[in-house]
Amino acid sequence: MIEAPNLTGGKTSFIKDTKIRCIYKNGRPEDNWVALNAYHAGQGTSSDNYGASGRNLDIIFGFDGKDTVIVPKP
Repeated sequence: MIEAPNLTGGKTSFIKDTKIRCIYKNGRPEDNWVALNAYHAGQGTSSDNYGASGRNLDIIFGFDGKDTVIVPKP
């Protein structure tokens, strides 16, 4: 599950404050995890064509509140 202020609009649209949860229905407690303070962005230009139906995502973890995502120039 992904919780974010909004969904990405493309591969150069990095969305801050993304929360990701991985929950295995029949898994052990240690199989479930939550990642806070992440970013997400669309992956590749073909994902932009999927629109609201689905999107491949890049998910960036491990920010300490000081680092910034550097968006490459197209």
